[in-house]
Amino acid sequence: MGTMNTYTAYHATDKSNVQSIITSNFTFREKSTHWLGNGVYFFVDKSLAIDWGNNCPTTKYGCIKDPAVIEAIIFVDDDFVCDMRELETHNKVKHAFDIFWESVYKARYTAKYDNNFIEKLECAFFNWFTKKLGWKCIICNFQKRTLPIAKSKFDSMFSQFRLPYVETQICVKDISCITNRKELL
Repeated sequence: MGTMNTYTAYHATDKSNVQSIITSNFTFREKSTHWLGNGVYFFVDKSLAIDWGNNCPTTKYGCIKDPAVIEAIIFVDDDFVCDMRELETHNKVKHAFDIFWESVYKARYTAKYDNNFIEKLECAFFNWFTKKLGWKCIICNFQKRTLPIAKSKFDSMFSQFRLPYVETQICVKDISCITNRKELL
């Protein structure tokens, strides 16, 4: 048994879902295109959850008509966390992908590699690897698509600094790790 970790995280949803989530916990629908596999997705940064709820970037996940943000505590043993912010874990995941591609997935797909293929590949890989290792959640950084960052007259100069903004998301595979749910907005 490892160290128990707690993460405060934020999930954007439609207001019509809030009471059910607070009372009965989250549920999730399995899809073939979730980037870290199937699970409940959270932002570590509250403002990004608010931005997601207010500016649904795609209709892929269903548009949010009346946005709400739920704060939750994710309580999980670190032996069951895939934290890809750590280089060692990132390298293990990369190695596992090589195995997955060669032995599981490559033979199934012979068509052109397009964006939809990559999304399905990501989802299939993380679902496979999660099941194989018993992960309860995955933590990963990625560069934000369109930032809700204040503009300044020196943006072009600031953009020359090597300070990219990355956001952190947590994909919870085992909803029993999600506790203390409360509505923020």
